[in-house]
Amino acid sequence: MKFCLNCDTKLSQNFEDVGGPGICPKCNPEKIITKKLTYGINYSGRTKPCSKGCGYEIYWDEEFKSDSGKFIPIDTRTAESHQCNGPAESGEPYYPDVVKKYTKKKEIVPEPKIPIPADILFDISKIPKSLIDDDWIIHEIVQGHKEESLGIIHYENMISPEPEKIPISSLKDILSENILNGIEKYGFLGLLPFQEEAIRSILKGDNSIISAPTGSGKTEAFSIPILQKISKEAKPGVFALFVYPLNALIDDQVSKISQLIEKCGLKNKIDVYSIHGGQSSEYKDMIISDINIRIEDESGNLGILNAATPPK
Repeated sequence: MKFCLNCDTKLSQNFEDVGGPGICPKCNPEKIITKKLTYGINYSGRTKPCSKGCGYEIYWDEEFKSDSGKFIPIDTRTAESHQCNGPAESGEPYYPDVVKKYTKKKEIVPEPKIPIPADILFDISKIPKSLIDDDWIIHEIVQGHKEESLGIIHYENMISPEPEKIPISSLKDILSENILNGIEKYGFLGLLPFQEEAIRSILKGDNSIISAPTGSGKTEAFSIPILQKISKEAKPGVFALFVYPLNALIDDQVSKISQLIEKCGLKNKIDVYSIHGGQSSEYKDMIISDINIRIEDESGNLGILNAATPPK
């Protein structure tokens, strides 16, 4: 881009001689041959100086818009889009009154109603209110039914039957009597098939992965065989390390395992601790001191430690 040596104004090109030398519109305005202007429906006959400081007159026209639909400022000398690199006096975009006058507000088109005959729609008053309040998915579906953005034709609350459980006594061959009694005191009326399989697999020393729904009893499935192994180990200082991704999950698991230890009558031999980032250093020092005392006195085996995150 070139500027006039006398007044430092940006040089322009003649419409008929685009490749020719630049001409200063301020020093030699008579030498500039401009393109004949063609105004569109939004041109009011008024122009305004460029707000960025170059001093050229600009206007807006319906025919000149960007791909995104915004109006492009048009140079009155060339009827082409105005390119300005002058000093910016305002960061505001070009939105003149003449353009605003013709701008239409975007109409909000309501979503089409579901064309389902009313006689085949389900009577949602038959759905228990407690179920709607407790389950947000059902709540959203019922709300959509009321707003007619969707329609419920059939509703049925199906409850899966309780899975058949394996008697606790079936594990007599691998679990000690106090642990079998402790499981019953813990509240187990029987074992799910995956629990029985996991207990046997871990006690055999196999690498095991337990995959089961939340709240189905995974904690007990891996804790019971570990308690069995530690309780039968004559040498003190044996421990198991459980690694969890969340502090809250650690505290919940420690509570469950501690209760299981108590029901099995193993508090004098096994203890359980939680160690994670949300605890004070004094609390952690107390745990380490307690563990060292129990090992030195050989009064029992070391408990189950829990960490907040896997080691890197």
